[in-house]
Amino acid sequence: MKNRELEKIAKFIRKQIFEFKTSSGQGHLASSLSLVDILVSLFYDDETDFNHEKDIVIFSKAHGSPAIYPILADFDYFPKDELEKYCRVGGILRLHSDWTIPGCYHIGGSLGNGLGYASGLAYANRNKNIYVILGDAELYEGSIWESLMFISHNKLSNLKIIVDRNGLGILGKTEELLKLESLVDKFKSFVGSGKQIN
Repeated sequence: MKNRELEKIAKFIRKQIFEFKTSSGQGHLASSLSLVDILVSLFYDDETDFNHEKDIVIFSKAHGSPAIYPILADFDYFPKDELEKYCRVGGILRLHSDWTIPGCYHIGGSLGNGLGYASGLAYANRNKNIYVILGDAELYEGSIWESLMFISHNKLSNLKIIVDRNGLGILGKTEELLKLESLVDKFKSFVGSGKQIN
């Protein structure tokens, strides 16, 4: 799919997120909008390896997880009118995605826990690709680095880590709050120089 088509899809997804978030008055709008390009790339771009019918996406950045709701509706995991019931009685879509929602597998909230959960899932299901999305400010959590040691030790190549590097945490810019760079070097120290990190 061409970039222009992907941009058009991303714009439409953002519009839907804005509508159901603002009409309900619930959740973190900016955190969800920040994930749209990542999710559109995974689900709609033929050049990615992600397969929504086989692979699993875990939102360690749980407050951004509602970004996936319009995409799952578009892929017929549930009726599109569920978006209008977001965080309302009778609807299936909650503030954070969880395993009761078709196409979702984990509930998060406490930062850093999603990567540990995803690493256990990847360890138990080595024939399945597990994608985990982290917020960059979430990398302040020590549990992230403990999980990376476990992932490295067990050579979990089926676990794909995506960091939403928007440079922002809830309190401000990440590099002003607590410097994270160079993230590439930090991640390479766990996987070795022969592995690809983007």
